[in-house]
Amino acid sequence: MNTETPIHRNRESMFIEFSDHIQRTFFKLQKRPLYLLAIIILGLPISFVAGFVYLYKKRKDPYQSFSIQIKNKLLDEGHM
Repeated sequence: MNTETPIHRNRESMFIEFSDHIQRTFFKLQKRPLYLLAIIILGLPISFVAGFVYLYKKRKDPYQSFSIQIKNKLLDEGHM
């Protein structure tokens, strides 16, 4: 017998239940062609923006230049 009340649930279990609810709702919407089309059309601009932001931030990442410097230094020293 489960004696937990909603007050005693921890945040993680509440988040998992909420996440499962969103997932079930999304799968139900995907079964309808009009909603699926709307999801794809609305999702494309978001994907493009996220991709451009990723590429922009990747270009300014200091790790990239540091990695290239180390690689060039190792190649100059004769390491493969």
